[in-house]
Amino acid sequence: MSTISTDIFGNDMAMDVKSDFSDLYGIGKSLHNIQEYILSYKPDDDDEEACAFWSALALVEWKYGLLDEAVKNKAFSIIKNHSDVHLYQAQLQNERQKKLDQLIK
Repeated sequence: MSTISTDIFGNDMAMDVKSDFSDLYGIGKSLHNIQEYILSYKPDDDDEEACAFWSALALVEWKYGLLDEAVKNKAFSIIKNHSDVHLYQAQLQNERQKKLDQLIK
């Protein structure tokens, strides 16, 4: 996983989710169709990119006012059980954890 920052959209996987969601929503696709496309490339739960994927999907859906309860629950579960904090440099781990904690509050 290529990290740019500790922000929820601060890595390549999260940016892909955000970009794809925005592009598909922008051309009038339904939430169902958008999710179907994005979920086609979701990583396994224990993959190092799972936290970035699910947290980004939940946040982008929330920002558009379309947060699906199943996506929310999955994001919360992944953040709690498969956090990606360990992938960040030691001095950034607390900052990443704070960003994830803010998302699930």
